[in-house]
Amino acid sequence: MSAPLAGDTAGDIAGGTTGDGLAACPECDRLHVLLPVRPGEKAACVRCGTVLYRAPRWRPDEMLAVVAAALIAFALANAYPILELRVQGIASAAMLPAAPSPMVPARPPRMGPVQMNTDEIPISPAPGSKTERILAASEPLFLEFGYAATSMNLVANRAGVSKSTLYARFSSKEELFAATIQAACKRHDADVPLEALADLPLEDALFQVGRRFVDLLWSPGAIRTRQSAVSEAARLPEVGELYLHAGPERIVSGFTALFARIAQRDSARIGDPVFAARQFLAALLGDTYYALELGLCDYPSEEERDAFTRRAVALFVRGIHEVTA
Repeated sequence: MSAPLAGDTAGDIAGGTTGDGLAACPECDRLHVLLPVRPGEKAACVRCGTVLYRAPRWRPDEMLAVVAAALIAFALANAYPILELRVQGIASAAMLPAAPSPMVPARPPRMGPVQMNTDEIPISPAPGSKTERILAASEPLFLEFGYAATSMNLVANRAGVSKSTLYARFSSKEELFAATIQAACKRHDADVPLEALADLPLEDALFQVGRRFVDLLWSPGAIRTRQSAVSEAARLPEVGELYLHAGPERIVSGFTALFARIAQRDSARIGDPVFAARQFLAALLGDTYYALELGLCDYPSEEERDAFTRRAVALFVRGIHEVTA
């Protein structure tokens, strides 16, 4: 808000004050009588509108009080959590200095592939052992809360074991997540029994192993695990890598060994067992899998799963024979 000055007079004083209660406009040299203005207001030249002087909005003592209050509020905000979450008796608090990090939309820089030794993960724990209790507790937690929100504390609390017991068996959440997926595969007897299939005809061998994996791939738990991994992979790429390594890639590895054995035993020309394994896995998914994933159909009966597997295997074997011919 401007307060026009009265009592202007002519003179040869250019800019500034004269010391006798007058002020000269620095632009047009018009003299003005100095009049008081209220806090936040300014005085302007009546001729050209140039601002001559202004009154500060805050007095020094008022500004000092505001700064002191802000410092006290900042200290309290850093001393106490701004958010606290309690789940299953486990508390997690967020402090102000760490609060902005989850709000950053940019993806963190990739540090290379996830390094872990899954060969040492106990996927067949003894019945009633603490390892079995941990894996039984981790699967529903990963499915309910997702990988990122499932903490090792939460798993230990749900399994009824101490954190030291949990870390003695799984050194990281990555290993626990991979072991959870592998344990689910083990429950469905999803390992490829090469020796048991060695003397069976090609189509019979593929039906037996394919039937096991149809039960695994179409199971509600497997579908929910994949959905959880896909939903978090965009924000946490390591989750996608862990799922791919512990699930599909492990299945493809078993199929590859099977097709390599078939190529040695029969006259079938399978030049690339890895490619054949991936195609066989894709054939076992079928359109029913995607309908189940989207919730568009009910879980097929055993007879329907048998019929699907036989059709998929017959088509695959026919393709192999056509390539051989």
